[in-house]
Amino acid sequence: MSQFDRIASLLVGTAGSQEAVLIEGLRIGFSVTKTKDATTNKAQVVVYNLNEDTRNKIGGNVLKTRATLQAGYAEGDGLQNIFTGDITTATTRYDFPDIVTTLDCKDGFKEVQDRLSVSFNAGSKVRDVLNDVMNKLGISRKSSSVVIPNHEFVNGFAFGGPVKDLLDKMLGAVGYTWSFQDGELKFYPKDGKDETLPFDLTAETGLIKAPEKVKDVSGDSGDKEAIPGWNVTSLLLPSLEPGNPIRVSSNALPTPTDFVIERVEHRGDTFGGEYLTSLLVKEI
Repeated sequence: MSQFDRIASLLVGTAGSQEAVLIEGLRIGFSVTKTKDATTNKAQVVVYNLNEDTRNKIGGNVLKTRATLQAGYAEGDGLQNIFTGDITTATTRYDFPDIVTTLDCKDGFKEVQDRLSVSFNAGSKVRDVLNDVMNKLGISRKSSSVVIPNHEFVNGFAFGGPVKDLLDKMLGAVGYTWSFQDGELKFYPKDGKDETLPFDLTAETGLIKAPEKVKDVSGDSGDKEAIPGWNVTSLLLPSLEPGNPIRVSSNALPTPTDFVIERVEHRGDTFGGEYLTSLLVKEI
């Protein structure tokens, strides 16, 4: 995998919309953090030397639209989605000779701010309640989500309040947790993995440095108990996200070892420096 054919693009707005702005061919830097729990994923995207018209369009859409960042290697798998989320702030500074525009984004930001009231009869299935809630919110299910158990709310289900608390209560009833990943709702058993096939990470597929043991991989999740695991670093792998199973082979792990990704950090700049993915993983 070459480190000299970096590419990135940024779409501000909804794909297919006449008001959407596609930015490519410019210097783009980014820092993306994704976790497996309900903590809002976040990204900071820095774009250099946008023209005035584009800067004005982006500035006028803050808190009204979302950004989709793609990155990768031209001689590898090309552009791959690395983050989709709502823009929370957009600022521009003049750092001669550059004009630097910075976007701060959060995934699922608008959805978790919403409030919702629902009521379902006794015997309602958890799956049906979840589908109804998602339809009301206008959100879709991440395809890699694990199928919800076909349990029922024996005494019915009623709730009124923040969407975050609603999802916690509803999915917690079947031992599941949730997160927003690129604008879609993803759910899986607590301490479990999603439905994707394990990615084999070796020196040939991007692994750099030796994996290191860490005392806690929970990151910002707020878990009371430390979760031991490993810190794994690779060349940029945009497709990896929390909940994915991964199989790692290295000198530090001579026997291929299966993990689940708890936390992902993608960091890069198309003009040099880091272009990496850092993973906090725990053994399955």
